[in-house]
Amino acid sequence: MRYLIALSVATITLQCFCQTVDAQSSFDGGIDCSAFQNNPDGSWTVLQRSYLPVLHVWVNQGITFSPGQTFLGDDMTGRLSQACPQGMAQPAQPTTPTAGQ
Repeated sequence: MRYLIALSVATITLQCFCQTVDAQSSFDGGIDCSAFQNNPDGSWTVLQRSYLPVLHVWVNQGITFSPGQTFLGDDMTGRLSQACPQGMAQPAQPTTPTAGQ
């Protein structure tokens, strides 16, 4: 009986350790930065449907993550700011053709 309890505790400990390592590795490189735009107010907008590996969810285009709010218990603005320090370039303003063109 003691053997089974010790084995159960070891299994649970190992699972917790593996989940922590998985979250850290996903945090470092699993986010597709091209799918997100960093807005001037510090929020991030989803430009195209994208998978967030650390949360194991898909997010749809148009969702905005705002500073101070959590998404499924996670600070997405902080996570995106760290994973995508350059942010996504702001869309270029359309140019108006001149009269001669």
